[in-house]
Amino acid sequence: MFSTWEPPRGIGGHQLFLPLSPKPRDYESRLRELVANLAEIEGADVSVLITNLRYASADLVRIRLMSPRVGSGEVPIGDGARLFEGAREMMLAAACAEINVRPNFGPRVPDLVRDYMDNVRLGQTEPGSYVVTVISEVAAPAQQAILPDDAAHLQIPFERRVTSKLVVALGAARDAAHAVVLEGEGYDAFDDAVEAGVSANLCDAIARIGTESAGANVQVGVEWASSRPSTVAVPPGVSFDSAELPVVREAVAYLRQLGPFDNELVSGIVSRLTREKDDEIGTIVIEGEARGEKRKVHVELPDNQYDLAVQTHKTRRPIWIRGTLYKRGRSWVLSDPGQLSLEG
Repeated sequence: MFSTWEPPRGIGGHQLFLPLSPKPRDYESRLRELVANLAEIEGADVSVLITNLRYASADLVRIRLMSPRVGSGEVPIGDGARLFEGAREMMLAAACAEINVRPNFGPRVPDLVRDYMDNVRLGQTEPGSYVVTVISEVAAPAQQAILPDDAAHLQIPFERRVTSKLVVALGAARDAAHAVVLEGEGYDAFDDAVEAGVSANLCDAIARIGTESAGANVQVGVEWASSRPSTVAVPPGVSFDSAELPVVREAVAYLRQLGPFDNELVSGIVSRLTREKDDEIGTIVIEGEARGEKRKVHVELPDNQYDLAVQTHKTRRPIWIRGTLYKRGRSWVLSDPGQLSLEG
C-alpha cells in the first residue's frame, strides 16, 4: 500500500510514492528513497529535510555562523560556546519581548517565559558553515470561540508568538544597525526598534554569536511548523553582516541606558491628560525631572489618581510619583506607578 504525491496540474515534476505500511521488507529503503527524491526536488540537504519532517509540529529556528574561522560542520570551541549561549539568550529575549517590550530585561523572568524556555530544545547541528537548530514546539489549532479583533492574538499559541516576535525583532535590529552604518551617526534608530521587540538582551545575543570573529556573518531563519501556517508577513530569515555586527554590539550599552529603572522618582507638573470616554485608565504626561534630567514622562493612572491629576493640571501644582522608568520608542514611560502625591 502506498500513496502518490505529485505537483499541481500544470507544474512539472516527479511523482513521489509514500509507503503506508512498515510491513514490507523494502519499507526502509523506500522511505530513504522518498526523502532523497524530495530533497532533490526542493534543493535541500537531506539532513535538513529529515529534521523538518521529524519536527513538523515545531517552529525550527536555525542560527548559522559563517566566518573564516568556521569550517563545514566544525567551529573553534570558544566560538561554539558563544553560539550556543547566544541561541539561548536570543530565544529568551524574544519570549520576554512577547510579554512586554522593553529596551532591557533584568534577571527576573515571568513564569510563562520560564515554562517556555524549559520546553525549548536544541537539535543536531547541520551542514552549512555551522548551524544550531532550536526546536520550539507549537500546538496545533484547536476548536475555540472566535475572539474580538483586539484579542485575536490570544488564539495563537505563545510558542508561535515568540518565534514571530523573534523574526520581527531581528529584522528591526538589522534595519537599525544598517541605518547606523549608512548614516554614521547616533543610535537613535534603535529607539523605535524597541517597539518591535529589540532589546539590549537580543542585541547582546546576536553580538555574542558573531563579533568575536573578523568577517563573520550571522544568519537566523525560521522554518514554520507545518501544523500552523506563518502568522507574520515578514521574511522568515535575517542576516547580519560583518559591518552590522559591531553596531549591534555597541547598541547593547545604548539600550541599557534606556531602562528600566526600578523605584524611580518622577516630579513636575501635569502637562497633558488623555482618557477616552468610559475608560477606567487615563494617561498623563508629567513634564519635569527624572534621573537628574528634564523629561516628559507618560504614566497610566486609575480613576482616583487620574482625577487628582486633572485637578493639579488646572492649578499647575507640582506632583511626584515613583515607578519603573524606561524609554519606549521616543517616549519615556513610568510603569507600575505608586501613589500620585502633591509636592509641598
